[in-house]
Amino acid sequence: MRRKITDKLLAWKENKRKTCLLIRGARQVGKTYSVTEFVSENYAHHLCIDLSKNERARGAFDGDPSVDDIIMRLSIIFSDFRFVPGETAIFLDEIQSCPNARTSLKSFAQDGRYDVIASGSLIGIRMSDVGDYPVGYETRLTMYPMDFEEFLWANGMSENVLAHIRDCIRTRTPFDTEVLKNINQWMRWYMITGGMPQAVGTFVREKKFDGVRQVHSDIIQDYMDDISKHCDENQRNRVERMFESVSAQLAKQKVRFVYSEVRKEIGYDVGSEYYGYSRNWLKQAGLTLECIAVSEPHMPLAERMDDTRFKLYFNDTGLLTSMYESEVQYEILTGNTEVNRGAVMENLVAQMLASQGRSLLYYYRPKSLEVSEDNDVVTVNPIELDFVTVVEGHVAAIEVKSGRKSRGRSLLRAMEDFGVRGINLGNWNIQIDENGVLHLPIFAAAFMDSIDPPRDMSVDASSVDRLNTMFG
Repeated sequence: MRRKITDKLLAWKENKRKTCLLIRGARQVGKTYSVTEFVSENYAHHLCIDLSKNERARGAFDGDPSVDDIIMRLSIIFSDFRFVPGETAIFLDEIQSCPNARTSLKSFAQDGRYDVIASGSLIGIRMSDVGDYPVGYETRLTMYPMDFEEFLWANGMSENVLAHIRDCIRTRTPFDTEVLKNINQWMRWYMITGGMPQAVGTFVREKKFDGVRQVHSDIIQDYMDDISKHCDENQRNRVERMFESVSAQLAKQKVRFVYSEVRKEIGYDVGSEYYGYSRNWLKQAGLTLECIAVSEPHMPLAERMDDTRFKLYFNDTGLLTSMYESEVQYEILTGNTEVNRGAVMENLVAQMLASQGRSLLYYYRPKSLEVSEDNDVVTVNPIELDFVTVVEGHVAAIEVKSGRKSRGRSLLRAMEDFGVRGINLGNWNIQIDENGVLHLPIFAAAFMDSIDPPRDMSVDASSVDRLNTMFG
């Protein structure tokens, strides 16, 4: 299946300032398949090694860390393979299983004769096992489940249709009613299927959801097995409880993740210490997406992040829907996206934004009383913004509406109080209302780069030559 990461792999291969490539991502998002396909199509010689299964290959990275010695030991193990400088790619899969292999990336990058790609699902968790960490010698990419556009590719949607979708979003042109109806239908199917390649493949073949639900069940069990195998023994129960609490708290639409909802006797302040390991483990394993609060919706947003307040989402919306009753999926299938108080819709938008490389941020201001300059007590109205991001160089507040009501008081207050731009995602067509709020269908979140494409950061340095010429 076509994946967007292929373009990033090609860009890395063509980059003159070569480093080794490190791909992170949760289990089952398609890392192994994508890299294997890439090296087989772009290199005359390619060797793929699963370090979690090949003990002899792990041993090749023991001893002298020089590239010549490593290649010599690998040549003994893979006697039929030819290591040709300048034409060879080495793919080290599940590299977290071999800390010495991770250390060797520095040597391979400095040597430059072989292109090395590494990947793993638990890289962040096993970082402490790496001795000489290869800082500056690896380019890192994070791989996510298939996004909505990749899902449409897999189901045969033509580039003409996708170009039309992007053009309408970019130019703020309303969709034809029939087009909107059809794309919304595919979006609901994506909400149930999600972006795990095995689940998508099952949907493409069967065009029903029984098999998809079984795939989801197997993946979630794999995640639970990983927790059991790779967590500190005294932390496993905490990690499991926190992971299982994500879907429940989303359904309750909590303003932030609440530790006491995981375990009733744990308060928030105590819980941050009690569940700190669990929070980090789930994030590093790629099982959850973190949305961090900002103190104000102003740039620079990174300087206003409050890491103590956060929301958690599932890495894949299909996995989330499968953790609820099957009736939830049926309601989504029939068009009732209000089911579960919009938890699935908000998770869907979080997944779409994260897959584009956007930081997940939100803003919340509770209702309060303040004393004015005239000593009058005034009410400060609450504001709750589902997501805050930068669009076209301006801070934009995003509200996600699962029902038919498009009016968002928080959004209007934020626009008035902070001067942010307003984007309202919901079950409607494209329009800009009298308040300047941009209303978009939910699936537009997957095409935000149509509104906000990457900016050209190149410079014209020819002025030096012109000045030199002027002054001889």
